[in-house]
Order: sequence, then C-alpha cells, then structure tokens
Amino acid sequence: MMKPNHSEGFTLLEVLVSLSLLALLLLSLEASQLFIVQNRLNSYHTHLALRQIRNMEERLHMLKGQGDTLLQESAWNQENQNLLPRGKGELSGSYPDYHIKLCWGQKNQENKEGGGRCLSESFTLSC
Repeated sequence: MMKPNHSEGFTLLEVLVSLSLLALLLLSLEASQLFIVQNRLNSYHTHLALRQIRNMEERLHMLKGQGDTLLQESAWNQENQNLLPRGKGELSGSYPDYHIKLCWGQKNQENKEGGGRCLSESFTLSC
C-alpha cells in the first residue's frame, strides 16, 4: 500500500497568499501611476501659469502706461479661466512697477479653496 504524497501541487493557502501579494503589488503600481499623472498635471498647470504671467507682462509693456490696464486685466483673466482650473489673476501697481499674481486650483466639498496654487511676480518695465 502506498502512502499519499502530500508534496505535490499547491495548497489553497499558498495560492491565496500569492494572490494577495500580487494584488498588493498591483495596487502599489496603480498608486504610483496616479501620483505620476497628478504631478504631470501640476507641472502642466504651473507652465501655463508662467506663460500667462509673461503674457500679461507683454501686454503691460505694449501699453507703456498709456492704455486701460483694467481692460487688459479683464481679457487676461478670461484667458486664465479658460486655460487653468479656477484661474484668476490680479494686477497691482502702476506704470512702470507692477505686481502680478495668478492663482488656480480646485474647490473642496465645503466650497473653500483646496489644493490651489499661486504664482506671483513683481517687475519694473524698462522704457
């Protein structure tokens, strides 16, 4: 009579442990992918914000203190809203010294600013 051989194949417990480890590995991979996508989106928005600040600087340079800065700021903010999530810029100062601030971000459930970012720059226009 032969004894049953218990060393062949995998037990159910070994299979469950292996599947659990695989699931944990896949979840961590997915989390890292999500982190990468969020960072790329933040970098993209920062790039757009810097470009918009330069855009406003060029507008002010073209005006040279002669035009309506409120009209330019309004048009600029319309562009900010189209390019950035909740994009809103502020212009302060007068010719030739200006300060530009541009903020963007998402609202959380309580309608408070959450996860928002801002860039600002002060500059003097040269003649």
